[in-house]
Amino acid sequence: MINSVCDTLLQLSIVTPLAVAARRKNGNSRTGWLIVAALVFISTALATDFLSNMPLFEGQQWNWTGKAVSLLIALTFIFTFKSFTPQQYGLTTKMNRTNVKPIFLICAVYFLLRVLLYYVATKQAATFHTETILFQATIPGLEEEIVFRGILLMLLNHLFTKSKWTFAKVPFGWAAILTSILFGLTHGIFFDSSFHLQLNIFSFLRTAFEGFLFAMLVEKTKSLVPGILFHNVLNLIGNH
Repeated sequence: MINSVCDTLLQLSIVTPLAVAARRKNGNSRTGWLIVAALVFISTALATDFLSNMPLFEGQQWNWTGKAVSLLIALTFIFTFKSFTPQQYGLTTKMNRTNVKPIFLICAVYFLLRVLLYYVATKQAATFHTETILFQATIPGLEEEIVFRGILLMLLNHLFTKSKWTFAKVPFGWAAILTSILFGLTHGIFFDSSFHLQLNIFSFLRTAFEGFLFAMLVEKTKSLVPGILFHNVLNLIGNH
């Protein structure tokens, strides 16, 4: 439990100075959005970790409980925080399809590259586990996309109102960068059971880049649906 708190605060403390500096250069006076975003991140992250050892069924191998409660917290926030509508968080099936081909193509190429690298690096025959497939194909992408690319990205976009860059014909600003870095940190830096700091550079870079692609999908389509689907498909590579 203490490890989870330390991990969450460490990850947040790394990205916070960059967020504060970015706000001074490209933001408005609504500093409260940073606080709200931080509270959402902390509450969902701790719910995921604290409930990871609470099984729902015999032989459970994956964190269904923690992810489900975190998802419930995120949805409760979306439907009770009246400053924005669920559609503004990306909870809609209506998508903007204008000039989506460039970012869709990049995502497709990245997926094929991930598959190729996996099969080149894996020398054992593939095995399949029902719970693993069901878990990786559903709740991780659903929960993480709603939290990171739904709530956090939307809140920070209302703080950093100017788009400074373009990727694959998708305008983006500090919100996409900050949420992508934070997403990478949650997968790449943590304290072990002895409270020794562990940093997995490859995991950080890979998930930060994937988080950026998910953000670009949301920024372009204005819907979380493509990102959720792409996220869960990527999770199935090597997890089946």
